[in-house]
Amino acid sequence: MNGRDMERLEEVAADCRAKGRAYVLVGNRTHRDKRMGLLKALAAHLEGQSGGLRYMVHCAGIGSPYEHLESLDPDALERAFSVNVTAGLEPIQRGRTSPNH
Repeated sequence: MNGRDMERLEEVAADCRAKGRAYVLVGNRTHRDKRMGLLKALAAHLEGQSGGLRYMVHCAGIGSPYEHLESLDPDALERAFSVNVTAGLEPIQRGRTSPNH
């Protein structure tokens, strides 16, 4: 599980652990360099564990910066795309390119 609020993550993780396993990584996946750090930490955690990563749910998202096209802020659009699309896509791509998947 990944999120920015450790207390909220641990609440949800406790429910998940009651039914199986959960691993918590605190961090913001908005910026690519931070996402890569989180992915490396996840890979290190999973290394040598049977089963590996079976499921990934990407439910992070921010509201779209919809405005009239002529006044659309490119930075807001880039941030929304990063959070809503890229942050969920990269772990899947990295998982498929690893030798074990």
